[in-house]
Amino acid sequence: FFFQAEDGIRDYKVTGVQTCALPILLIYPLSDTLRAFVIRVYKKQSPFVADRIHLHHRLLDRGYSHWRCSVTILILSISILLAGFLLSQIFSLGITVMILLVYLTILYYAVFK
Repeated sequence: FFFQAEDGIRDYKVTGVQTCALPILLIYPLSDTLRAFVIRVYKKQSPFVADRIHLHHRLLDRGYSHWRCSVTILILSISILLAGFLLSQIFSLGITVMILLVYLTILYYAVFK
């Protein structure tokens, strides 16, 4: 990437950490919103109705504090990111995705059910 500075153009390299920052920030909220949307539509409700379908509400209902919910979700997001990165170094993309889907299913039933 090139950024214009007062003294000219500076060249910045994008590192692996910067590349992974976007998935860490977006995967959980997007997947949780999509999951809630699909469940509401399946139940023939408005997808915009307020309810307690979101995953953090499930943790709150289990007695977790807001802080503990946030930390749990952060740790799960980082573990998924690290697993994906490590698996992609060993396996092809298709196998990595299949293994991650199994991992996500196990995490969902272990933490949120």
